Amino acid sequence: MLGRMLASTGRLPTGAVVVEPKWDGVRSLVTVHQGAVSIRSRRGSDVTTAYPDIAADAPAGVSAVFDGEIVALDDRGLPSFQLLQRRMNLRRPTRQLIAGVPLAYVVFDVLWLDGTTMTELPLDERRRHLETVGMGGRWQLTSRFPGGVSDELIESLRTVGLEGVVVKRVDSPYRPGTRSPHWVKVKARQRALAVIGGVLVEGARSHAGSLAVGMYLDGYLHYVGQVGNGLAHRQADQLSRFLDTIGADRSPFVDLTTPKLRYVEPEVVVDIEYTETTAAGTFRQPVLRGVVVGAEPQTALATGHFADAITHRTRVDVGAGQRL
Repeated sequence: MLGRMLASTGRLPTGAVVVEPKWDGVRSLVTVHQGAVSIRSRRGSDVTTAYPDIAADAPAGVSAVFDGEIVALDDRGLPSFQLLQRRMNLRRPTRQLIAGVPLAYVVFDVLWLDGTTMTELPLDERRRHLETVGMGGRWQLTSRFPGGVSDELIESLRTVGLEGVVVKRVDSPYRPGTRSPHWVKVKARQRALAVIGGVLVEGARSHAGSLAVGMYLDGYLHYVGQVGNGLAHRQADQLSRFLDTIGADRSPFVDLTTPKLRYVEPEVVVDIEYTETTAAGTFRQPVLRGVVVGAEPQTALATGHFADAITHRTRVDVGAGQRL
């Protein structure tokens, strides 16, 4: 079975390139042959029955192997990984769920088309072949951004909540099962200030390797996620020693109490990078970038999606998707 060509990270490819959105969904190979449709996940599992709506809208009158991303669209028509999770790992979704969580299959490549192997052709030629395939309904051809990668483009993606872009050489062949330097992903991650309110306890010990952080809303500190301590060893050690001196008897969070944390006074402001706000009002894929020296804790204010999500919850359910 054919594998997928994967994008790498690092230096952008040289030469003529195209810039495509990085879709936050389920990477899938879809085979259409003589009216039959097969959908396989990134790991090669047959997930056709999980996405009957995608299979039903496959192009007619064509035999092909497509590469693309299954995404869930929110009310703005933008991909939402949180929404997609309601459909993931279900072998046979109900009609109600299919109707309630609309999906799309965004196609960005073709490996085989009407008896011809496409993988050795350059990307721009494969794209021209894709444009001849009649797509509709839940199927769509991926869009492209004019020009190269710029700060303005990344900022615009960050503003609307898209994950980032993939920069591809127009002459790149498709190499199944490889991570190619000719495809490079650039993530448009978010940044926010947060306050440390606790340290994860493992067994009888606690350490500053995993921190519970919060943001202020209406004067109260609300839990917004757990983040690993990604600082350099010396900085991490300094932070750990300081947190040992500001222990607290009770949770500083208005919406989180758990024996899995050693609480600290909310005095340390940190810079967090993350991909998006979850429906529960927490960071997704957070990374600690540094301690903001001299910042007042109240500067870490919940705004935008964080404020909306926090307003509609009464407390954090640690058993529902949180790592604590």
